Amino acid sequence: MTHRRRRILRWLLSGFLLPVILSLGLLPGCSESLPTRIVPQDTLSIAYVFIGQGTNAGGIHVSIAINVENVYEETFIGTVDVTGNIRISWPRHPDVVVNLPIRRRQTDLHLDPSDAYIVDALWFLRTDDGRSVMDLLDFSSNDVRHGVQYAEPETFLFEVTMTLFEETGLLTSGPHEFVLEGWKTLDDSTGIVSATRLPPRAGP
Repeated sequence: MTHRRRRILRWLLSGFLLPVILSLGLLPGCSESLPTRIVPQDTLSIAYVFIGQGTNAGGIHVSIAINVENVYEETFIGTVDVTGNIRISWPRHPDVVVNLPIRRRQTDLHLDPSDAYIVDALWFLRTDDGRSVMDLLDFSSNDVRHGVQYAEPETFLFEVTMTLFEETGLLTSGPHEFVLEGWKTLDDSTGIVSATRLPPRAGP
């Protein structure tokens, strides 16, 4: 490059191009990040918790369905990140502790105002220390009908703590009472107890 061309280039940078470049760099908003979106509070609510008793090949279990409702005026769109726990206690047996973890992930959920999302779980009557609740039920009444022995009904308390979207915070519900009606079938020939099927409970 000749001496004359170098002088022209320095002139352009100092007298014309350099101020333009600097002014572009100082334009409002060019170097600023977008403001952080503040997620409103009290947008989701656990509308109700359904607790029911069922049975399958493994015996009696308790099903829990948690109904989470959008109580806000906007639609939520995002990744479901359910992280939570269902704590189950037995007032008659304070030493019985059950913590039932709930985990779930789902992408692209659209939750419109008043819409609900159901989170379900199953409890197979096991305590945190490995005991079976069936072994702790009270069968002393000798209520036996049609080869089925019924235990005294027992009241359990269920408390739910969970998140649905990570950004919307912690949801809680409970305690909710649930009455478990335990039963077991009796083998007429051996007296061995099993609990594989739930027959209809006859009236008194």
